[in-house]
Amino acid sequence: MTTMKLMGIFDADELIHAAFRYYLGRRTIATCAFAKDLSAAWDHIGERTRMMIGNELLQAYEDAEKHPDWKPLGDDCDREMWDFVKEKVMFISDK
Repeated sequence: MTTMKLMGIFDADELIHAAFRYYLGRRTIATCAFAKDLSAAWDHIGERTRMMIGNELLQAYEDAEKHPDWKPLGDDCDREMWDFVKEKVMFISDK
C-alpha cells in the first residue's frame, strides 16, 4: 500500500496529536524537528487538535516550573523548540 493510500485511512489530526504526545518530554534532535514542523503547520491543524495540544503543552510548562528537576519539556534545546509552538498556542488563546 502506498503512503498516499495510507493517508486516506488515517486521520492526520490524530496522527499529529499522537506524535506530539510521543515527542513531548523526549530528549532528541527528532523532538526539535517535530516541534519546528508543528509550529510551521499550526494554522493547518484542526481547531480541536490545536486545543488539545495547547492544553497539554501549557500543562507541561506549568509542571516544569513546579518541578525544576523533572524535565517534562525535555532538555533546554528541546524546550527552546517547544517555545515556538507555545507562541502559536498563546496567540490562539489571546483571541
